[in-house]
Amino acid sequence: MDIFLHFPIGWYFLTASLSYQLKAARQELAAFKSGEIYQKMRRDYESIIRQQNREIEKLLRERDEYSFTRKAITRQWMDVLDDMEREHQKEVKRLKKTVSELLDIIVSLTKRNEELNEQRKKILHDYYEAASQLEEANGLITKLKAQSNHNYENSSLPSSKCINRKKITNNREKSGKRPGAQPDHSHHPHRKLAPDRIVEIPPDKKYLDTSRYLPTGRSVTKQMVGVEVCAVVTQYSTEEFYDKKTGHKVHSAFPAGVTNDVNYDGSLKGFAFLLNNRCNVSLEKTAELISEMTVGELRLSVGMINGLCREFSQKSREEQGTWRDKKYARRVLRRGSDS
Repeated sequence: MDIFLHFPIGWYFLTASLSYQLKAARQELAAFKSGEIYQKMRRDYESIIRQQNREIEKLLRERDEYSFTRKAITRQWMDVLDDMEREHQKEVKRLKKTVSELLDIIVSLTKRNEELNEQRKKILHDYYEAASQLEEANGLITKLKAQSNHNYENSSLPSSKCINRKKITNNREKSGKRPGAQPDHSHHPHRKLAPDRIVEIPPDKKYLDTSRYLPTGRSVTKQMVGVEVCAVVTQYSTEEFYDKKTGHKVHSAFPAGVTNDVNYDGSLKGFAFLLNNRCNVSLEKTAELISEMTVGELRLSVGMINGLCREFSQKSREEQGTWRDKKYARRVLRRGSDS
């Protein structure tokens, strides 16, 4: 004891700790030598292995159950897919049958449409032919009516050819002059026009005999007036440009009324309108006459000539409204003055 008193207190605790550790190591060594520790470790390991085996068996059972369930689900899905495939095949067959029926209907309707189109063309041709005959008949009726109403009072028909004519009375006072031209009566020739072409007629050889004929310095002129119809074409031209922003081709605006590639001005339309409406010339005859007068250069359609009346009426609608307003205002003023 006296020896330990001379050491520091730390060494004392360190020596005690080492003593305890040495004692524990000796006990553990004795246990290993006796085999008890091996048996204990074996029992612990066997217990752990049995626990692991139980868990493995459990996992195997779960795996087998899952595999069975997966197989059952797969089999069910396959059955469902087979059912869907059969339904799909049935639907495809039904749709193919429907499509075949619709194609047959389309073919029959196409044939029926062609037949109706042929009937329509025939009916339209008969209609136009009947309309043309009716128009010609109306023109003939108008002409015959005009001819039947002619007499010596409204035409150049002599009175001797009129049956049951009334007696023509002469209400002129007798002047005692001889019939025919009277002395000092001024001559009324036709008005001469500005010539487009002058033809010089050389004098006859007999008038070149100066011993008998002398020139007077005057020229005798006579005119032959005719009418010539020709097509006067005015072509408008403007430069074309490419718009890089929009990708369109643009050009300057043409004058009003110049919309199509070929247009007809008011002179030609007015001439065709007067022939058809004023002179009672049929539509076909009007188109034929203009074509013959221009040597086949102008071939107007019957539909265009037929629509001239409506076109002119629409263009003059404003003037018609102004005239109608003036007419109504005149009536109102007249009634106000009468009251």
